[in-house]
Amino acid sequence: MQTSFGIFTSLTQATYLDEFLFQQTLFDPVLDLAGRTTNEGASDEGYYKWKADTRLDWAWKGFDLNGTLRYIDGFDEQKTDAMGDILIPHYVKQTFTLDLQASYEFSYKDENQPVSNYSKDGKNSERISSLSGSSSLSGWQRALNGLRITVGCNNVFDRDPPQAFGEGGNAVGYPSFTYDATGRFVYVRVTKKF
Repeated sequence: MQTSFGIFTSLTQATYLDEFLFQQTLFDPVLDLAGRTTNEGASDEGYYKWKADTRLDWAWKGFDLNGTLRYIDGFDEQKTDAMGDILIPHYVKQTFTLDLQASYEFSYKDENQPVSNYSKDGKNSERISSLSGSSSLSGWQRALNGLRITVGCNNVFDRDPPQAFGEGGNAVGYPSFTYDATGRFVYVRVTKKF
């Protein structure tokens, strides 16, 4: 949406797993694994019913602000009791995480920069350049032109991954194919276009 305050862009993506039918052998029953662990003995991952992310972006005069909200559904698994003898149901919790990013790109227009002009038929092209051949930008403007500075933070609220036990077979204690233990991560990035 284009406004006098800048351009707002929104994007939401979601996936839903209705069912995942699995039969180990011809004589075993067919199981629906949607919303369950991928491996009863390790629980390194789950068949998530829902996964989604929503992004909202605002861009105006070189400024760009971006926020991303991520959702990962939970799943059912089993864990052992305190004695390690009996398996009891356990739900690996769903998670929401928020990522934020802000950037600014320096952009100066050089009035004396050559401009390409192409004819409509595409057969004839000519290059139009200024007569002076000098730049209208100062030295600092030329140095900063095309420079983009970005500051961001992933997992703003420092959410830990959910606990997963996998019948005692999960060594890291969380679904390690989907999550990592990094936690909040702040970064700065500088890029330059030439």
